Amino acid sequence: MNRLPINGQRLLDMRRRKQRPAGVTLISFVGWLPYSNFQLSANPTDSVDWTPIAGLEIDVMVSRAMPFSAVVRQLGAIALAAPDHMVLSYVEGPRVDCGQARYSLQTFNPNTGRMLFDWFPMAVGVPHIADAIKLERRLWHELGRSLPIPFDDAERRILTRMKKEAAWPK
Repeated sequence: MNRLPINGQRLLDMRRRKQRPAGVTLISFVGWLPYSNFQLSANPTDSVDWTPIAGLEIDVMVSRAMPFSAVVRQLGAIALAAPDHMVLSYVEGPRVDCGQARYSLQTFNPNTGRMLFDWFPMAVGVPHIADAIKLERRLWHELGRSLPIPFDDAERRILTRMKKEAAWPK
């Protein structure tokens, strides 16, 4: 079992009381940040249980000192928890909107499903747009490789099931 990030138990307790932090929750891999937002922190090399961030709007804060492979690994782990919306921000300036969670049908009859993260990296932030565009391209390149894309896989599976059910003799 992976451990919770720093301040993760506090978030888990809030979620158990059906509460959530106000605004954007910060996930920092660069230490504590001077912002009033609710913050979680972790070491870039740690395996962390990110499930308490499900359904939250988050901003993942990293620095260029963090290897890109570690950034991608952590983003993939965070995305599996299905945050409502995720942005990747480098403290040096570049930002990329990574995507958001969407409801994915898992079975057609009965209709059941779950929230899965749907990747759509897009550079944001005018001051560092050139670096953000490079980062966006790198993330697109990682999709389906080191970044899992369960939303697309789930959509393909349900389409196959729906085709089979539609062809079922009545």
